[in-house]
Amino acid sequence: MRLHPEWYRRLSRSPQDLAGLKHEADFYFGRTFGQRLDRLNNQANMLLLMMSVAQAMGAERQKKAEQSDTGEN
Repeated sequence: MRLHPEWYRRLSRSPQDLAGLKHEADFYFGRTFGQRLDRLNNQANMLLLMMSVAQAMGAERQKKAEQSDTGEN
């Protein structure tokens, strides 16, 4: 409320708007179901990206190790 004085003014003038104000606050702070689902999807995609990068790095190391074992450059 302190960060958004317009919410305080609106609520002090019409306290019955509390439900609507709560919905607006949830949307503003990213607490709606859709926003949380989007965040979860983004985090899952980031995890998949990190796993693929780690897998590629592991394959590259293995390839270099095999080359050094056989004496290739």
